[in-house]
Amino acid sequence: MRRFALVLACTSVLAFAAAAGAATTPTAPVFNGRGRLVQTPLVPTPAPAHLTKARALAIFRRDPKIAAWLRRYPAKGQSDEETYDAKAASWTVKLWWGAAGEIAEGTVDDASGVVVEAWTGPQVAWKMARGYKGAFGGVKINSPWV
Repeated sequence: MRRFALVLACTSVLAFAAAAGAATTPTAPVFNGRGRLVQTPLVPTPAPAHLTKARALAIFRRDPKIAAWLRRYPAKGQSDEETYDAKAASWTVKLWWGAAGEIAEGTVDDASGVVVEAWTGPQVAWKMARGYKGAFGGVKINSPWV
């Protein structure tokens, strides 16, 4: 009888250890047979920004397209805005100059520090000039057969 109890105890411990090792992180709430919540998914918090506002602005200003465009305007009177988007892990940078208004806008990837979008001139004020898919008449009107 003692052997049986010992074997049963060892088997139970091994089975519990195997089940615990096989468990995965849930991606949705887990309910037991009675409909009660027994486990919730881990929701990671957004990572903080790697770049600072000043660094994102400096990277954006050094982009060849932006640098060439900014040479048209005096440095005095320029203003800027940098906004971090945690979901996209990127910075949106906007530049203004006096009466001209917004003169440049773009996106800087936070992890790599690369300018992924850079818009100047009419592209800033008129988003349709940026060439986004479907900007003019949707998908059908821009099909080759039309």
